[in-house]
Amino acid sequence: MSEVAQRTLHLSSPLETGPDVRALQAALNARMKARHEGQIDADGQYGPATAGAVRQVGWDLGALPETLEQGCPAGLAQMIIDPDKRTPEQLARAKTRAETPHGPAAAIAWARTQIGTEEHPAGSNRGPKIDDWQQGVGMIGQPWCGAFAHAALEHGGLKTAPDIRYCPSTEAHAKQGTGGFASWHPVANAQEGDLVLYDFVNHPPSFPEHVGVVVALQSDGLHTIEGNTTSGAAGNQANGGGVFARVRPTQFVVGVARPRW
Repeated sequence: MSEVAQRTLHLSSPLETGPDVRALQAALNARMKARHEGQIDADGQYGPATAGAVRQVGWDLGALPETLEQGCPAGLAQMIIDPDKRTPEQLARAKTRAETPHGPAAAIAWARTQIGTEEHPAGSNRGPKIDDWQQGVGMIGQPWCGAFAHAALEHGGLKTAPDIRYCPSTEAHAKQGTGGFASWHPVANAQEGDLVLYDFVNHPPSFPEHVGVVVALQSDGLHTIEGNTTSGAAGNQANGGGVFARVRPTQFVVGVARPRW
């Protein structure tokens, strides 16, 4: 197709525009409609919604993670517009991903299997599983609640930006609708599979220092599964060394980041 981008599209200011962007958006909508997913505006502007759709559709079609980190290169646009021309390797990756349970329930189910994982040695921000989660977001030996959250979303079939290892980046992505996130909400609107961001220092909470995966909002508090916390009220809640299920009062919540499920 003549409209296929011959350039790498990125989020920029001002937004990149053109008939190639509009053709890409039409193809994204076709792929998402086939999966009974929502649509984006085909306005010819490469904005946050389009970038998020590229990340998710590209992942579903079998693109490599490192390709998705580049924005939308011409080859990725071609894959989205004409998926019948995918390589055997891309088709195999897509098949594996399609056969893997996905969505909020899958992310939470995986997170539950990690409860009880602790740092080894204690206080090191290291451990076999923890190292894997950190390497998935380009870090090692650092506070890892964001790395755990990233791994949970990925096991739910969602490809999110690796900089969500840093809690303020998760907040920024959610507010901008980028990086695999759709929106930002007060805790009263928390849903299964959201990421909840906490501030245990400031009152009212304002600067996110810790993140967890929302299981449910109930009358007794926010039920979550969190990495790098403690099993109870004692210890450092934002750097506690283990994966635990928690029930927390909502007074510590900065807000809730909704992934683009």
